[in-house]
Amino acid sequence: MIMFNKTSRRFFLGFAGIVVGSIVIAFIAVYFSPESRFEREVAGLQEQYANDIYGGDTPEETLELFIQALESGDVELASKYFVVEKQEEGLYDLEIASKENNLAKYLDILNNSGRSASKYDDEIRYEIDFFDENKQQIHIEIFTLNTLTDKWKISEI
Repeated sequence: MIMFNKTSRRFFLGFAGIVVGSIVIAFIAVYFSPESRFEREVAGLQEQYANDIYGGDTPEETLELFIQALESGDVELASKYFVVEKQEEGLYDLEIASKENNLAKYLDILNNSGRSASKYDDEIRYEIDFFDENKQQIHIEIFTLNTLTDKWKISEI
């Protein structure tokens, strides 16, 4: 007793191929959709933030750690005090500043200027303003709390 003749077998294999192809196409469409890519990026960032041990318990402590790293010439360590998504850019900028001998000028501002600090209303952002001897603002550093590790990170300079 033969269940499938030659024509039925071709039809069945063709139908199965269409079903499998449709499933593969649907998977690819979902996996590579902008929403899925965004979700994977967010999950990756969350993992990076959860594993990020650099930073201080206060914004001022993070600033001091950042300054110490710069004073020792370790721009790679200094870049780790930036928020995760700005660490590569920060490293690049600090390397350029180091090559162009601008780190000394930057360190002079960080070490020898007057400071004023204020916490934003959301309690996870903090700003330190730097002033010259004439009380003119010359620099701002903004810090953000990594709520997964409770470490303060530099988010803007």
